Amino acid sequence: MNILKSRKFPTASWALNSNADFTSEGVQGDASFTGKSVELDIPIGCLLDREPVNGAIIYGSAPIEAPAAFGFCQTGERITLIDLSTPGPGFSIPGTKYENLRATSAIVCNTAFVQPNPVIRSLTLKISGLWRWVGKHFGEVESRYQARKWIDTSAIWSSENCEDLPLFGDDDMTIMLHPVITMRNHPHQQEFNIREDVNLRFTMNNPMPLDNTMDKWVYPMWKMLTFCMGFRCSIDEIKIQTADGHNASCFLPLIEGEEEPSDRQLDRMPLPYTFVSKELPDIFKHWLNLDEDAKRAATILIGVQSGKGISLLDPMFTTVAGAFEAISRVGETSKDMDRARYKKIRKQLNTCLDNQEDAKWVLGKLNNIPPASYYASALMQKLGAFSDYVTPDNKRFLQDLRRNRNAYIHQTSALDNKSKTLSDRELYSLTMAIKVLCYGAIMTQLGLDTATVLKQFQTTHFCEAEIHLARKMYPLQEDGTSR
Repeated sequence: MNILKSRKFPTASWALNSNADFTSEGVQGDASFTGKSVELDIPIGCLLDREPVNGAIIYGSAPIEAPAAFGFCQTGERITLIDLSTPGPGFSIPGTKYENLRATSAIVCNTAFVQPNPVIRSLTLKISGLWRWVGKHFGEVESRYQARKWIDTSAIWSSENCEDLPLFGDDDMTIMLHPVITMRNHPHQQEFNIREDVNLRFTMNNPMPLDNTMDKWVYPMWKMLTFCMGFRCSIDEIKIQTADGHNASCFLPLIEGEEEPSDRQLDRMPLPYTFVSKELPDIFKHWLNLDEDAKRAATILIGVQSGKGISLLDPMFTTVAGAFEAISRVGETSKDMDRARYKKIRKQLNTCLDNQEDAKWVLGKLNNIPPASYYASALMQKLGAFSDYVTPDNKRFLQDLRRNRNAYIHQTSALDNKSKTLSDRELYSLTMAIKVLCYGAIMTQLGLDTATVLKQFQTTHFCEAEIHLARKMYPLQEDGTSR
């Protein structure tokens, strides 16, 4: 998720109580949203001060905090700042107080002060790239020509063609893709412009608190859309309607994403809406019910999908290798043998060894967990034709993965000898191969078979460069055997 648009709010009168008389009790200040926090500057006076102890104010390093502050703007807007804190007021040269405060988030409403974590009935998101992901035009433009000469141009947008598109629905929540048509025209008709967009609308069948809505529905949906788009999309706007009917905008610090994705990214989405609406209509339900290991792997992939994320090769490799380990455990046994047999073996070993120190050492080395190599091999087999396409020489790929994963995770002396580990160029190719295989593995967990996964990669050209590097690094010999 992107940091929301930065904004400087109008000058307001501030108080800690929404029912205060702002004309006589308020303190004038200017608030702004930086994208990562909300800042409030009080040029003269202070909003939060330390309580006196035995008649004296003790200034220390601990911040002063308040659950909320309320600002009544000159424009009539009402701002609620949430989780307010300050090191305390300062003093200007004339001796007057001033104060700089910071809040974690803000809610802005034109009709009433909205309390922190309000109960809401709906929430609407503006997300970068969502219109292209939907892949649907809501109007028609037609130009007529005769003998290569332009005759006329007509355009029609109708509300009948702008119906909401379903994305998810159950007893608690309905999530729809909501078309938005914006019209702008020059007063003298020199220019006329229509812009199509799509917002994401969450409607609660039973109103619920904002924080719960974000955690249970919004963040998981953003993660799923990011996975489907193949790049980290940004949330550019959050609007809510409270249970008592007030409309408001929320300003939250979110993870940075692609505010303006490139045409290349938009053209190569691995799971566009036109595909999932037909082949995976319950994709969000599957996403919510992913195995915990699959969720961890998906979260890691989302985390490395932006150029603003991990930029160094070594941590990138160890990160995606962790995703590969996580997704490889899905559906596999977590024990080598049943508990009774394992306990029997431990007891026999303890009995056979006379020296208790030796017995303790041996038993300390013993465990009942399958090695990572078992899980990795099992995953490659399950991916079948897809893994064969990405890394034709699966055997050598698994050897490189195991050797380099151990060296980088444990930072062993093997890193000092490049004959035992890969060069930077080779490590990059291995990293990209792991990333693509993880992506395909998660797609299978969402309900696709491996043949369809392979077809989607080939049809959409998603990760085309990464797959090229992987195939170039792991080809089979002419006789079809491993090198």
